Amino acid sequence: MNNAFTDEFRENLIKVLPKSFEFQVFSDPTLVIELPGLILGGVRILTQKIWSGTQAVTVRFSKALGALHSLLAPGHRTEHHTLEALETTAAQTLSALLQPCLHLLDADRDLIQDPKVSDQVLARLERLDSLRDEMGFFSYLLQRFIENASHTDAPGSDTNGAFVQNITPQSLAY
Repeated sequence: MNNAFTDEFRENLIKVLPKSFEFQVFSDPTLVIELPGLILGGVRILTQKIWSGTQAVTVRFSKALGALHSLLAPGHRTEHHTLEALETTAAQTLSALLQPCLHLLDADRDLIQDPKVSDQVLARLERLDSLRDEMGFFSYLLQRFIENASHTDAPGSDTNGAFVQNITPQSLAY
């Protein structure tokens, strides 16, 4: 436990862990543990008898609000890797959303009356239409990513999000 969790979480947890090495069940639905960036509520602890010098302990919280990785020691957190993965996914998503639009812009407006060209434009529009829900969802995720990036200390995350249109899941419905 000393290596896995933050001191603050470990100190709060130790207060409620059973003191014996027998099978026990402990439950306190009123317990609240507040950590920087995380609030945990309602604990249930199951302990097993010691076997081969080891005791298995299961700790469950019924409510969690915030970043769960906040209870882990800094060496076990993944927020840096998660941020990198989010940035990569955001860039790939933006590219996937923009490519069909750019293909439409490539259509020669003078030739739009040509059935072959109009068929290509129609096919591209149909492709975009088939991705409407997915694009709306990814648009929402991109907005959330940009908003959350302004709350991190990561390089390049100094945006205040002012240029982002206020998008909600309800506004994505067509």
